[in-house]
Amino acid sequence: MAIVVEDGSGSDPAAYAFITQAEAVAYAALRGIELEEGDELDVLIVKSMDFIVSEEPNLSGSRTHDTQPLPYPRTYWTIRNVEVADDVIPVEVKNLQCGLIVELSKGFDFMPSSSEAGLRRKKTGPLEKEWFSPGGGVGVTAWSNPMIDALLAPLLSNQSGAALKVERI
Repeated sequence: MAIVVEDGSGSDPAAYAFITQAEAVAYAALRGIELEEGDELDVLIVKSMDFIVSEEPNLSGSRTHDTQPLPYPRTYWTIRNVEVADDVIPVEVKNLQCGLIVELSKGFDFMPSSSEAGLRRKKTGPLEKEWFSPGGGVGVTAWSNPMIDALLAPLLSNQSGAALKVERI
């Protein structure tokens, strides 16, 4: 499978990645993780892109072109209060995809397809309790990964860090 990398133009309907295999391998190597180029890495690239696409409703800005296949490039958005050009794929987006690939390579599943994805079990002696925990509402995930949260944060629509002050009168 040949992955086509988005170049920032948003014009290639076959684009399905923001990084090359070589970029993913280099990112992982800097973190002491060995990835090999090949079909298995292509699968991880596709899975990481599936997650990024699933987060689009939470991303800052909007697609630059109505016909582009991926969430980036975007218009009307900033990273850390700096406006981003609408014809680039910022390093933060590439790092997110690489980080997702690293975590996927270690077996972390951000988008489980199993019907048991929210099923939880607890066994204490002879007693076993089973329940469904869907993870919450919009913007709340059933998984927790601090590294991915940190890589994703600058891309989300609420980057201001502002807090709502509530006072009881």
